[in-house]
Amino acid sequence: LTSPDPKVRLAAEWAEKLWNAPLRTGGRRYYDNCLYMFAFLALSGNYRIW
Repeated sequence: LTSPDPKVRLAAEWAEKLWNAPLRTGGRRYYDNCLYMFAFLALSGNYRIW
């Protein structure tokens, strides 16, 4: 993503890092990977508490 706004570039960089992060393995993989899912929902604007 190319943008003249440095905030947009920084946000895109962090979103890409989260997207490319490997899924966790081991004993706590369920909880750690759920945190990834919640982070994606929050970043996309689709995380709603009803």
